[in-house]
Amino acid sequence: MHVYARIDNGVVVEIIQPMTYDDGSEIPITERFPADFIATLVDITDVDPQPQDWWLYDGANFRPPAYEAEV
Repeated sequence: MHVYARIDNGVVVEIIQPMTYDDGSEIPITERFPADFIATLVDITDVDPQPQDWWLYDGANFRPPAYEAEV
């Protein structure tokens, strides 16, 4: 099963979880979304640690956002 991150301006804005048919087989992402939406997705199935919402993506690598210390 594939998991995707939707990227907007270098930021993960959504994690797309797999969906299955009644027989348990995965519904292909190309049947779930239009091509322009799919173009914003990155397959993160085998990425460890798996990125979460608001993580940064530089086109090759994910990293958690940097948080500034509160004063």
